Amino acid sequence: MQQGIEFTVLRQTCHAEMAMKWREMVISIRNQCGYFKSLLVFWVYLCSSTFLRIYVKALQAGKITAAEKDLTTTIALIKRKHTDLAMLHEIKFLHDLMTADPTRVKFGNYLTYNQKVVLTILGQIVTYWIVLMQFALV
Repeated sequence: MQQGIEFTVLRQTCHAEMAMKWREMVISIRNQCGYFKSLLVFWVYLCSSTFLRIYVKALQAGKITAAEKDLTTTIALIKRKHTDLAMLHEIKFLHDLMTADPTRVKFGNYLTYNQKVVLTILGQIVTYWIVLMQFALV
């Protein structure tokens, strides 16, 4: 904007109508900055609510794994007095299946989705923001 005004002052004759247009442009820019402040609050709300949903899903994923572990313990402790051989074989097969490959929410073979992953990502984001703020102050 400054370059445009300087160019106009050097190349053309200035009159009141031009100065009025410059004033309107400055007012428009200031109003847009005010909109940004209101959008910033919405953006913070949106990001925090999204992160909260992701965190709750990570907690639920951890509960699934813990519930299956409890189920495995329960299956291992079943009273075996009045069971036949086929029943014992099926219980053993189910127990081995659940201990060998417990249920976990995974992203392919890359990582297991749990509370630790979400908190690690949040820590990295906060660290990045701190670095950005330090460079902005220099």
